[in-house]
Amino acid sequence: MRLATITLTATGGTTAARLTDEGYVPVHGFADVGQLLAAADGLEQARTASAPAIPADEAATLRPVLNPAKVLCIGLNYRNHIAEVGMDTPEFPTVFAKFARSLTDPGAEITAPQEDEKLDFEGELAIVIGTQVRRASTAAAAATSRGTRWPMTSRCADISCAPSSGCRARCGRPPPLSGRWW
Repeated sequence: MRLATITLTATGGTTAARLTDEGYVPVHGFADVGQLLAAADGLEQARTASAPAIPADEAATLRPVLNPAKVLCIGLNYRNHIAEVGMDTPEFPTVFAKFARSLTDPGAEITAPQEDEKLDFEGELAIVIGTQVRRASTAAAAATSRGTRWPMTSRCADISCAPSSGCRARCGRPPPLSGRWW
């Protein structure tokens, strides 16, 4: 099952929706995919939602989780990228946070700072964690994942920043959230 957060043009509100061949089927009662995943029966409600589908080309998709509690990022975890940026391979990948306000919706314009002459785009993997977990086995930790997404990020590549930060914002029009449970 593929899920997305969309804008309802009639009301201006937002809703979680299931993507089908006919378009996005709204799952009413959930403002976004994050709320749907937090509900004990959210996935079942998504599976059984029967509202009229909104054609995909008429739906405005938003980031799946509108107000995430945390945005944790893993950097310097891909050898080719580490070599590309000319850095030494760290013993462990770098973990850093992003502010939720730095996230934008698919297709949103990004205004680069005037000083930036080299805006860089990267592909990323986003994993939505749906259950609190601590000190779990690999299998138990994997079971908390509610789905994946392939967003694009932009980075101001020629502005001096700490190595693990960057002036980043999501952009592009990535596919809806999907995962092995859907």
